[in-house]
Amino acid sequence: MITIQEPTTAALTVLVVDDDLTDLKLMHSLLTAAGHQVIEAKDAERALLILTKSRPDIIVIDMELPGMNGLALSRELKRLPKTMGIPVIAVTAYPEHFSQGAASVHGFSAYFVKPINTRTLVQEIMETALRGCESLRSTPILIADDNATNRHLLRAILEAEGYRVVEVKDGREALSLLNTAATPLVALLDWEMPGMEGIEVCRQARAIKDAQPMFLILLTVRDSKRDIVAGLQAGANDYITKPFERTELLARVKIATTMVELQHSLAGKVKELQNALAEVRQLSGYLPICSYCKKIRDDTDYWQQVEVYVAHHSDAKFSHGVCPECYKAVVKPQIDRLGAKKA
Repeated sequence: MITIQEPTTAALTVLVVDDDLTDLKLMHSLLTAAGHQVIEAKDAERALLILTKSRPDIIVIDMELPGMNGLALSRELKRLPKTMGIPVIAVTAYPEHFSQGAASVHGFSAYFVKPINTRTLVQEIMETALRGCESLRSTPILIADDNATNRHLLRAILEAEGYRVVEVKDGREALSLLNTAATPLVALLDWEMPGMEGIEVCRQARAIKDAQPMFLILLTVRDSKRDIVAGLQAGANDYITKPFERTELLARVKIATTMVELQHSLAGKVKELQNALAEVRQLSGYLPICSYCKKIRDDTDYWQQVEVYVAHHSDAKFSHGVCPECYKAVVKPQIDRLGAKKA
């Protein structure tokens, strides 16, 4: 049974991406009954097309989508300048995949477990939308250490300062999260871990193609110059020896978060510039133009007036006039004919 909630004062535009028509209609009914606007998409491709034309306040994505799955769609959204700041909620039947804060590493502000709780859905979406944009700007901290005591100590220190923390127990788990992260990430990696050591995590993480900005800090009892150099050469950005001082750790983490957030911001600006340059380059290529009416055919096979096409693809603005040739061939004969009729 659908629980109807009272309309809210702050209306949201919510994009719901789900190939399950029952869940899609359920969320649509709950949200519209509460006064919100809903945009529906049955797969990732349709969602990306919609997002080229509109910008919702929040996006709800089912993880089991056909074609591009929900995780891949979330990663794509965090790469695009237009959508990277929109809060995203995952809908999943496998909540264990989002344990220990892993949802934020994958780019999700929250996650809902199927079957959907109809009593709390709308309120949770609103709360996520309100806090989502700011929380996504807060860089999560990944702690990778096989020693539970060390993990708990690091978590307590970092969470006391307001950081979001994700824990893993070995190097392979750490590399998996670094490989799929949809947001910038700072990682505290213990050197000696089962399965894969921290230094090898650094080495393989640096080989990840199209990875999000990351700052890798090795934590170890090793303090020789040779070890420090080996760690930095493997791809670590920083190196902290154990036992560490709380103030030193926090100072280095603050530097790390600042660095990756700057890199993330710069990447977004570069993407915007590339998109702008791509638009400009369209004007320097071949343009199909009608030999008679001089309309131009655009990329969607639609014919437009020259001034409409140029205005859309540049910052140029048009004012209209009459050239001497057209005045002589068109305008003057018309004036002469009008004068002859009056006479």
